[in-house]
Amino acid sequence: AELGAIESVLEAHSLDLAIANHNSPSQVVLSGAIDALHTAHEVFSAQGMHAVSLNVAGAFHSPLMDSARERFAAHLDDADVCAPSQPVYSNVSASPYPLDAAQIRTVLGSQITAPVRFVEMIRAMYDDGIRTFVEAGPGKVLQSLVGAILTDRPHQVIALDASAGQAIELEDLAIALAQLAAGGHDIDLQQWDPAPPQARAI
Repeated sequence: AELGAIESVLEAHSLDLAIANHNSPSQVVLSGAIDALHTAHEVFSAQGMHAVSLNVAGAFHSPLMDSARERFAAHLDDADVCAPSQPVYSNVSASPYPLDAAQIRTVLGSQITAPVRFVEMIRAMYDDGIRTFVEAGPGKVLQSLVGAILTDRPHQVIALDASAGQAIELEDLAIALAQLAAGGHDIDLQQWDPAPPQARAI
């Protein structure tokens, strides 16, 4: 369901839950106390909205994680932080990180309790001229989310591990590099070594 519809249901039923992730125009993740989540599941299901319970370790991206946010922010105070050499987008602000180290720490520190604004971030990146997206994690979940956000607007999404570990070693990477090259990106293969490691006698 769309974000506005989810928010309306939460308000109508006085459900004290946080919008943890806005993943796509039709996918929202809620976070909060278990009892409230169970009630929300029943309410949304009764209204014909697809609801799935996620097995996670905590109420991430909600106020219930505030103590963890404080500890994480304190840890960041001692971390060596410098300005990125290329724009790096934050899913907290849906815009590039600031260049000031203290401001970067503030944005990073708020991630644990702040919602993930993935839809807004992808749209902002697209508005800034980005047309090629590379998914670095396992599988291709983000590939489908970006497709749902940008729909028929010209773009390319490449998953580095599209087979989620089922392909032969390095096969996914080779395919991704070929896709990038075919998309007009300069690919430097000087570091690529196709030769298998030499067998050694023991």
